[in-house]
Amino acid sequence: MQAVDATGAFNRIGFASARQSHFRARKIKDTYVHKAVSSDTNILLVTPARNAAVDGLLSLTTGKRPRETSTFVPSKRQLPISPVGSEAQTPATDTESLKSEKEVPLDWTTTQKKHQQEHRTMQDDHDRTLEVENQQLRMQIESLQRRRRLCSYVRPARENLWNVALEYFRVFRNGLQCRSQSSRSQFELLRATMAPDMAFNTGQGPEAMIKSWKCISLWFQNVELELEGMERGPTGLLVASTTTRVTITERTLRNVFPHLWVQTGSYKELAEKLLGQRIVMRGSIQFEWNPAQRRVSSVIAQSDLLRPIHSLVGSLEAVMQVFEKAIISPNFQWRLSAN
Repeated sequence: MQAVDATGAFNRIGFASARQSHFRARKIKDTYVHKAVSSDTNILLVTPARNAAVDGLLSLTTGKRPRETSTFVPSKRQLPISPVGSEAQTPATDTESLKSEKEVPLDWTTTQKKHQQEHRTMQDDHDRTLEVENQQLRMQIESLQRRRRLCSYVRPARENLWNVALEYFRVFRNGLQCRSQSSRSQFELLRATMAPDMAFNTGQGPEAMIKSWKCISLWFQNVELELEGMERGPTGLLVASTTTRVTITERTLRNVFPHLWVQTGSYKELAEKLLGQRIVMRGSIQFEWNPAQRRVSSVIAQSDLLRPIHSLVGSLEAVMQVFEKAIISPNFQWRLSAN
């Protein structure tokens, strides 16, 4: 039994030594090669010889590796999913790819033409806007020049009515003013130029004119009286062409058209059509001069309120409903109830 154990131990020792010798690193014997540097000298360089293993390592660091051709084919999960019915597809051949590249400049040209067309359209719109604004400016310039000619028109002293009329339009351009200085100048003009028993529309005296202007200024908003022209009328009258602008507000409906200020019915619909509207009226004012008193003896003012109201409400029947209980007439004169 001991002999067998000794034999087994000997065999194990022999196998271990053989295994160690198999995995022991082999020693590379250095071989040297003599290389002459110059024929004039006897100096020699000793270069160690390289084996195949060293040459393989050097080839990995210095040599260029050949490019490998990839044969990878993407799976279906990696491919982009194109929408159903989409016309954009990946070209199958190089010819199709070249054709698609040639079509790109055509799309760019189309886009450029579209941008140019939009630019021309914007430029045309801008030009039209400028033309409209220039036309409005020309009209304003003509109006101002006409007013300047009227203001600078000098008449003899015996025809002082022209000066009175021009001053009247200057001080009452925006109605009766609430400021003390402006209202004082208006009252002084009437006392200095109007006869005490003068006739003004349906009233008499400068007080009737003041009351009329007071109602207009309180019950309408943004009052403007513009002189368009003046000319000599029959029997010594001076006729002035005017444009009057007012805005209808809730105060206008409550005081001037009280029957429209209701919550139901057709009157409510009429009130909604008039509320907030800017009214432009063409009219005239006639001045009559008393040469003996050298004052104005009569002033008759009227403006066409019927036409703008008709354009807002749409029918003559509706116009009749607007004016049937109003305290102002279609020619923009106050009725007796307002006085």
